[in-house]
Amino acid sequence: SLRQALDKRPLPVARAVQILDDVASALAYAHEEGVVHRGIKPSNIIILRSGVAKIGDFGIGQIGEAAVRYKSPEQVRGDPIDHRSDLFSLGTVFYEMLTGRPLFEGASPQEITDNILRAEAPAPSEVNPHVPGAVEGIVSGLLRRNPDERFANVRILLRELQGLKEGLGLAPGGSV
Repeated sequence: SLRQALDKRPLPVARAVQILDDVASALAYAHEEGVVHRGIKPSNIIILRSGVAKIGDFGIGQIGEAAVRYKSPEQVRGDPIDHRSDLFSLGTVFYEMLTGRPLFEGASPQEITDNILRAEAPAPSEVNPHVPGAVEGIVSGLLRRNPDERFANVRILLRELQGLKEGLGLAPGGSV
């Protein structure tokens, strides 16, 4: 799983972008079929031997501190959720891939949820100086607390990622 690959250290930026692209592609298909995952987190992202990332555990209820830190603000508040909640959760995973640490931490699940709702996290480049500004733009577009301010859907994220990959000199569809 991605959880095992992270092991408290950041991934190379190109690898994190490729994993994000793989997972976003899978989410695009799911969302277009009317399915919201509701539990995007590193342990639900499987890295195949080929290097391709896949999503597991669709729609299974998540409990506990480890799952709480990847929830969207609307999940934490108990508000209705849609595909944009998955985008926020994906953003928290992307942040962790880039920095090697969870975006939201705390001594208890309640403290973590309070941080999700209120804390201002450092930009990824403040934690890992190798993160370029263009990548931070993607992170920002995923992590807006208000779902109306996030990327409207995963296809928009995928278009942004295509431009980012071209800007970083990554081969389209290639492995990193």
